[in-house]
Amino acid sequence: MTPWNALGALGAVPDAHDGWQVRLWAPRSRGPRLVLPDTGEGWVMTPEPAGYWTARLPDRPVGTRYGFQLAPEGPVRADPASRWQPDGVLAPSALWADGHAWHDEGWAGMTATAPDFSVYEMHVGTFTDAGTFDAAIDDLPRLARLGLSALELLPVSQCPGRWNWGYDGVFPFAVQESLGGADGLCRLVDAAHQAGLGVIMDVVYNHIGPEGVYWDEFAPYYSERHRTPWGPALNFDGRGSDGVRHFFLSHALEWQRRFHLDGFRFDAVHAVVDQTAWPFWEQVTTALHEAGRAQGRPAWLVAESDWNAPRVVRPGRWGGLGFDAFWSDDVHHAVHAALTPDRAGYYQDFGALTDVAAAIRQGLVQSGRWSGYRGRHYGRPYDAADAPPAPAVVVYLQNHDQVGNRPQGDRVAGQAGMEAAKAAAGLVLTAPFVPMLFMGEEYGETAPFLYFVDHAGAALLDAVRRGRAEEARAFGWTEATRDPTVLAAVTDSRLTRREKQGVAAYYKVLLAWRRAPALAERRLGTVEAQAGAHAVVVARHGGGQRLALVWVPAGSLEPMILPWGWEGSEWWERRLESADGIYGGPGRMLPDRVRSDDPVRVPGPNFSIWEARDS
Repeated sequence: MTPWNALGALGAVPDAHDGWQVRLWAPRSRGPRLVLPDTGEGWVMTPEPAGYWTARLPDRPVGTRYGFQLAPEGPVRADPASRWQPDGVLAPSALWADGHAWHDEGWAGMTATAPDFSVYEMHVGTFTDAGTFDAAIDDLPRLARLGLSALELLPVSQCPGRWNWGYDGVFPFAVQESLGGADGLCRLVDAAHQAGLGVIMDVVYNHIGPEGVYWDEFAPYYSERHRTPWGPALNFDGRGSDGVRHFFLSHALEWQRRFHLDGFRFDAVHAVVDQTAWPFWEQVTTALHEAGRAQGRPAWLVAESDWNAPRVVRPGRWGGLGFDAFWSDDVHHAVHAALTPDRAGYYQDFGALTDVAAAIRQGLVQSGRWSGYRGRHYGRPYDAADAPPAPAVVVYLQNHDQVGNRPQGDRVAGQAGMEAAKAAAGLVLTAPFVPMLFMGEEYGETAPFLYFVDHAGAALLDAVRRGRAEEARAFGWTEATRDPTVLAAVTDSRLTRREKQGVAAYYKVLLAWRRAPALAERRLGTVEAQAGAHAVVVARHGGGQRLALVWVPAGSLEPMILPWGWEGSEWWERRLESADGIYGGPGRMLPDRVRSDDPVRVPGPNFSIWEARDS
């Protein structure tokens, strides 16, 4: 139990006497006033230790606007811990209380270590034409029938404007009004649980959005020593940092409880600079795991980390940060570079099929090797005993970053063709790790996913346009960058729902294959992956079953002997082929059975699953 948990909830929360208890962290104010701007009423707040102030607001209805005046005659500022910003980030806060009647009593939580556990990344604002939580509910049974286990929502905290990816959040405790607000989020999570889907929330604790932020007037939220690529770093290790930690830890625990969340994905954990003996991330993972156990629903905590270090998923008592899993960009980069001619930016460090084989064997490729992109050795060297376990690695063929940060937001199918995308998906979805699909991928969506923002200030919008173009040039892209500040960037990013024939059936079969005895065995020491001249062959075994997974990104006109990975297996029987006509492909290209020592012509792009037969 962290010492500041006893301080109570931040912001305005209902009390037991039909009023509201209001708590503010504002050590930079000598005497803040709680004010209701619509009526002009105000209350002097009572000081508490460590720069906290409290006040009791008499009975006022939900929706009443309020804010804080930090100095006499000063402007009224919104509550940093606001639960509701119905008029946007530049307006006062509003009182909100959870009135949702939950119906998920039968939901016992996710089992992220299950062999068939999988994740579906969703941007709520472009998942449907309406772009709301309620509009997304109708599609949840389809995702459950596909075999998916959990939704991972891009950030939904209140951002400036009408649309955003979610990473410009200004009020972490509040839910974006244009998506349906906190009540809409409750309904979505409730419906997901009733459909058998968990919900993981992407949250941003490494920076705050660029518009409507006045936090530095309240307290030392920003570091005096550190910066991030998005501006000043938040203060997690300097004077006054206890209050910053309290703020974000309170947010995580409240959202876990209030919205019945099953886990979190934490954005760019490496950008939280923390030189203390007790890392903030260890505090967060410890508190959320404890709360999950107390609520009877285990919390699954995922890090986006730029460290390539197994310590991210080690327990704190062993010097780790305590996360359950991390995103592996290495797997994406290795597969993408082998599949496409992209060699700009970080893709310059990939491209060989041996990189793909290493990625499938261990989840990371750059574990201490030289990186030309970074100009230094990158990642922490480790051996098999030190490797992160397979369930601790989240892998993907595409995600919001890898699609949306391209100048035209084009998906893999648009870059390499649908058959190549299907073949690569077969390799990723049958890997021993946790697979994540990006919305629309499961039926062959070809609409782009573009970067987009909406701000009130014209100068800020112009800076975003210029910044995105400069970033693209610095990365090495040569295409023109789509304007992220216009409505078309949003409407063009909405899913079209135009399914490519057979693609959804293919994904459903792949997800079901993860329950096969050989694929359900996920100890990395049992995974063999070898790169041939034109193919990667992954050998898996378990429960008396022996499988070979063959990925051919481009194919070969010359017959070759495949590195099956098993000695003593005379025959191999084809069990699945991505080119099969039932999956919308050109038709089967591979024989039904082959001998281990027979040369095989492997056309591509193709992915196939073979089972060993002794005769």
